[in-house]
Amino acid sequence: MTVGSTNMFNPYSGLSEDFMWNAYLANSQNTSQTGALNPAFTGSNLSGQPSTDCYQGSSGFSTGLKLGIAGGLGTAAGMYYFGGDKVSPISNKVFNDDILKAVEEDYVKVAEGNALENFAKAKEAEVKAKGFKNMKEFDATKKYVLASKEERAAFPKDLRKLVRKGYLSSPDLYKTEILEIDGAIANIDMEDITKKALEDARQNHLGYQTEKLANLQKQKNLIAGLAEDANAAKYEELIKSNPKAFGIDKTEAAEIEAEAKRIASSFKSRIDALSSIDKALEKQVTQVKTTRNAVNVRFASYWDDAAKELSPTAPPELAKAVKNCKFTKAGKYGAIAAGVGLVLGWLFGGKS
Repeated sequence: MTVGSTNMFNPYSGLSEDFMWNAYLANSQNTSQTGALNPAFTGSNLSGQPSTDCYQGSSGFSTGLKLGIAGGLGTAAGMYYFGGDKVSPISNKVFNDDILKAVEEDYVKVAEGNALENFAKAKEAEVKAKGFKNMKEFDATKKYVLASKEERAAFPKDLRKLVRKGYLSSPDLYKTEILEIDGAIANIDMEDITKKALEDARQNHLGYQTEKLANLQKQKNLIAGLAEDANAAKYEELIKSNPKAFGIDKTEAAEIEAEAKRIASSFKSRIDALSSIDKALEKQVTQVKTTRNAVNVRFASYWDDAAKELSPTAPPELAKAVKNCKFTKAGKYGAIAAGVGLVLGWLFGGKS
């Protein structure tokens, strides 16, 4: 079976994807057929790591090394590195978390695009409130009104057509108005727009939401390790030593200390702190499920459940992620006949 146009195997191996996958399938006939949804956080598995085992890394060295361990040291070592016996990237139209995270766009890039779009909308709203049709009309009018007499005389015809009616004959009368509108645009809070765009992007990003859940669990474990009579200083020190777990993204020591003090002041006691985190954990588990479903909806239609393969119209990143998942499975069970050559190919410049 071939999905996508990129050959995932290094030419040193001399192996095809079909051989690898068929070898794995033959090996896995007697294994447990665990569903592919496999929530990353169920029961006691709140480590923040996906419960599936498809390796998505891009590092040639680490990929080759892990394949060497799986193929050369046997199933026991392979299981240590690759996890349990999940055998399909999808079940009941639901991809596992490894696949979904691999096809997600970086939420920071999404936020940047959304912030620019929202900023453009804010500017458009500002000029429309002053009677202009759109930003094109305002920009052309602004350029004409603020130009010198000589520049107005040579004003390009295509731009002259966009200048708002009435402003061509007496441009000097409108200078104050134009400058006021321009000042209002300059005062649009781009930082606030960016923060909101970032939060929106995070809400829809499975990788971020599962990491947030893992950090909440780490918070709980850390606080549970404190003595019942721990004072504020102990809480502050704990938080300062684990800023990421407590949602602190600052890098300066003084800023981290200030945030740690603020968070610590909200904890009246260890019982109170643990109760608060438990409530947050409960909400976050629901958020992860909701986000997982939303991400999956975008890609589930590309999977042919009867044929157990992707449709030809599947996005390249999805095809690559499924290939990598299958490849990991085959490697895990030592189905690589030319293992040494394959690993060497990966170690010395091959692509994963």
